[in-house]
This record gives sequence, C-alpha cells and structure tokens, in this order.
Amino acid sequence: MAVPRNAAAVRGGEYPGVMTRKVWSAAELEAMDPAEVDAIFEEGIIWDPADAPPELLARTRERILRRIEETEPTQPS
Repeated sequence: MAVPRNAAAVRGGEYPGVMTRKVWSAAELEAMDPAEVDAIFEEGIIWDPADAPPELLARTRERILRRIEETEPTQPS
C-alpha cells in the first residue's frame, strides 16, 4: 500500500475518515514473503468507484478538472 502524499495526515497506522486500511511499514513488508505483499497490494486496489470513499472521489475529480483546465485550450462555443 502506498504512503499518502500527506504522510502527516496518517495517525496510528490508519488513514483518517473512512479509509481505515492498515498502513504497512517497510520493515513489516520486508518480513513477508512476496505472495503476502502481492496480496496486500491487490486488496488495496479499489476496482469499483462506488466502493471508494466519497472524499477520495471528490479530490480526484478536482485534480483531474484542474489538470484539464491547465493543459487543454479553451474552445469557443
């Protein structure tokens, strides 16, 4: 599982709000066999947006729209 950009937002090894999955330390991951690490990674993938926390979807949507605005020229109507 990736470390969030704002690592200071993580307290007690869990994400705040609805994202409560464990944050694994490097030492914990290194002590596991590769199959265990792969399983943890796969479990962390959200395949259906309906399963994602609303806050995550909102932040992602804002970033995408901002990126589109910054990179695509405005087209006349």
